Amino acid sequence: MDEGEFLERVKAAEKAFANIELIGTDLAGVDLRQIRLPGACLTDVDFRGANLTLADFSQARLIRVRLSGAHLFKANFSAAHLAGIDFCAANLHAANFQDANLSNAYLRAVHLTQANLRNANLSGATLRGAHLTGAHFRDANLTGAELTEAIVAGTDFTGANLQRVKWND
Repeated sequence: MDEGEFLERVKAAEKAFANIELIGTDLAGVDLRQIRLPGACLTDVDFRGANLTLADFSQARLIRVRLSGAHLFKANFSAAHLAGIDFCAANLHAANFQDANLSNAYLRAVHLTQANLRNANLSGATLRGAHLTGAHFRDANLTGAELTEAIVAGTDFTGANLQRVKWND
């Protein structure tokens, strides 16, 4: 589906786009609240500053997708492939990343308060300055992740792999 058709269907209040493939689509700043993209394959899509509150990206595959500054309150990324994705300064409060692959993701200054990252792969991820209060990293893989300047009060790291994690000096 091309960008124009997708936006026309969104304007017509369509919300469900299971298994859709979008390539090179500019959705920066677009209001996509409650959009459902389970199993989607998204390549070179720009969601910077978009409102994706309650969006469903479960089991989606994102490649070179930009989500910096996006509003992703209670978004569902369960079992999604998000390796290397840029979430810089995104609001991910109460988002669900259970079983997601966030290896080498850029999560600088994100708000992951109350987020579910159980069993997620965050190896090599950058969470510098992230607000992680109340987040659940139970059994997550954080090998080699950077958490300098992160706020971790009340964060659950039970069973998480914290080998080579870079904390505050």
